[in-house]
Amino acid sequence: MTSTTSVAWSREEFTTRLRAMNNRYHIHHPYHLLMNEGKLDQQQIRGWVANRFYYQISIPLKDAALLSNCPDRNVRRRWIQRIVDHDGSQGDEGGIEAWLRLGEAVGMERSALTSPGSTCSREVSAERCMPTASPRRSQASMPPSSP
Repeated sequence: MTSTTSVAWSREEFTTRLRAMNNRYHIHHPYHLLMNEGKLDQQQIRGWVANRFYYQISIPLKDAALLSNCPDRNVRRRWIQRIVDHDGSQGDEGGIEAWLRLGEAVGMERSALTSPGSTCSREVSAERCMPTASPRRSQASMPPSSP
């Protein structure tokens, strides 16, 4: 077995390495570029809304799981606001409601987004959600695949 010793990066090195990853941010993804250029059709926009909605409803579930295992009371007190921001509270419907309204604004039924097990497959097929033409990026600039 080989042993490797790592030395922590300096603040400057960390900042430089982090900023070098900017090209991996979602705003640079070919789909986002096409959307921002107005080159996606209505079905592709609906597919994006459905995908993003699913991501958004997963955030408070993930946050609740993290909180349930967090031993630090002060961290839990601060972190819980993320759940409230998404799920809402009395008098403030939260971010998930805003995504439901966006879905309606692009012509989707609420039930297509909220039905148990729905990934909007009845409303939008995967083939119709993907752009047919996208800018090419080199493999070197593409973010690594998630398992």
